[in-house]
Amino acid sequence: MKKNPIGRIVVRRGSVAELAVPCIVSPTDPQLSGKGLTDQAVQKAGGRKLVEACREIGHLNVGEVAMTDGFQSDADHIIFTVGPQYTGKPEDIKDLAACYLNILEMVKEKDIHQVVIPAISCGGGGFPIEKAAPLAIETIRSWLRLNPDYSIIVFVIGIIPVVYEAYWQYLMDHPY
Repeated sequence: MKKNPIGRIVVRRGSVAELAVPCIVSPTDPQLSGKGLTDQAVQKAGGRKLVEACREIGHLNVGEVAMTDGFQSDADHIIFTVGPQYTGKPEDIKDLAACYLNILEMVKEKDIHQVVIPAISCGGGGFPIEKAAPLAIETIRSWLRLNPDYSIIVFVIGIIPVVYEAYWQYLMDHPY
């Protein structure tokens, strides 16, 4: 008999920088420059020491992740990841899925049990939310099935209504 996972996905509306959870995710560019809207809000919330920590990381490739302390933000940890620029090629899907999988592997490695993940690559990366939302939800579900004994709440979050609604609608149309 297949064991039900003890992890779950929760859809929220808002900004990652506004939620007081142990770990938040900030999509960023390869130089962790804080130029994207979410990345800018996260780095502002984390303060000068977070900006310095990003400079120390230096560079990330697409799909890679790096973790810092939360510094002045409400989070204990911040994970940075570089999502793909959408081109419509199959590699885009593979690269976006890698972001989610690497985030989840890192939180498990660090024994973190709550993480907030925004819509990676849907803003400046140009990834259509109608493709990104199912990919994100199914990638997270797959990871939860492969890690059935790990207790985690994965908050997927959308600051704009269309993103929130895409996640919510996908979960309603495709129950676990």
